[in-house]
Amino acid sequence: MQLRFVRAKHGRYRLQVTRSDGTTTAREMVEHLIAHDLAHLAWERHTGARDSFFGQLEAGAGLEEVAILPYDERGSNEARVTEAIVGMLQTGVPRGASAELLVERARALLACQSLPMPATLTVENLRAVAEEFRRLAGQFASLKIGEALEVELVLGER
Repeated sequence: MQLRFVRAKHGRYRLQVTRSDGTTTAREMVEHLIAHDLAHLAWERHTGARDSFFGQLEAGAGLEEVAILPYDERGSNEARVTEAIVGMLQTGVPRGASAELLVERARALLACQSLPMPATLTVENLRAVAEEFRRLAGQFASLKIGEALEVELVLGER
């Protein structure tokens, strides 16, 4: 799957997704959501999550539809776990939170929500996810209007 994060005017960006079957979905969004999308990208790439945000897009969901899946009955536990962890990453990493602290807080949050602990929720993995998230965010921040951060994402077989 090919992802393009295009910096647009007036504090917006456009996410364009080209699935492995050649079909596409795209949507313009407010720029403060870029951190959330890039945190998803880093987490899903490093964990192999296939039923979360980008996995649902690859499976054919549109951007309007997939944004609500973790919050309704159609959403999987994986999608709910991913949302919880990504929310912590997008705020904790820019503030310099350690991987140890992020894992501790994520475990507490998931337990509070009665969600399963993914085996991928390790300090080592969170360090790699945080490093990629910082790299992607830096690349996007350096873009001029009209330029794109282009990323290939392979999630594996469903």
